Amino acid sequence: MFDYPENNVCWPLLAFAYEASDNPVAKKNFVRDAQETLVMLIDRGVQVDGTCGPLGGVLHYIARRPLSQGTDNTMEIIDVLVERGVNINQLGPQGTPLELLWKLANTKKYSDKFCAYSYRILIRALIDRRAVDTRKDPNGLGPSVIQMQLFGCNKTDEKECRRFYQIGPRDGGSIWPGPVPLHPDDGEVERFRDVPFDEAIREYRAAMDC
Repeated sequence: MFDYPENNVCWPLLAFAYEASDNPVAKKNFVRDAQETLVMLIDRGVQVDGTCGPLGGVLHYIARRPLSQGTDNTMEIIDVLVERGVNINQLGPQGTPLELLWKLANTKKYSDKFCAYSYRILIRALIDRRAVDTRKDPNGLGPSVIQMQLFGCNKTDEKECRRFYQIGPRDGGSIWPGPVPLHPDDGEVERFRDVPFDEAIREYRAAMDC
C-alpha cells in the first residue's frame, strides 16, 4: 500500500490515519475509536511530524487520493493529527499537503464524477485550517485562495480549471477570471457534486472585492 523507508517508526501512524480518514462508514463510534487509537500511537512515541515516505508526512499521504464518502471523518482525523502536533504546512518533496493536493487535483486522471468534488472539499478544509500554497503552477502563476476553493464547480469548470493550471488565462492576463457555467455537452448539473453557478460567481466576486 505504501512506499516508506524500512524501520520508519512513523508508518504505523500513517497506515492507520490513512485508512481511518478514507473509511466510508463515517459513524460516531468509528471516529471516536480512530481518534483514541491515533492519540495512543502518538503517546507511545510514533513520530507525529516525521517523514513517512517519499511524499512526505502523514497529511501528504491523506492528500494523495480523493476522498470516498468519509469527508467528515477525514477532517476529524486531520484535526486530531494537527492538535497533536502535525504541521498543516509540513514540507515534502512536492511542497505542503495543500500544494500536493492542488497539483493532483489538476493533473491526476480520474473517471469518478465525484473526484473533483472530493478534491474541492478537502482543499477547502485544508485552507480553513490555515494550509497554504505558495508554489507557482505550470502556467507561471500562483493560485489564489478563491481559485482553489472553487475548483471544479461543475464538469465544464473542472476542465477549464485544469487547462488554466497548465496554460493560464486565455487573454494573456495574470488573474484567474473565475468559474465558468456548465456547458450542455458536459451533461446536467449534479446536485450533490456541483456548486450552483450563481453561488460560485457570488463567492468569487466577494473574494475579489476584498
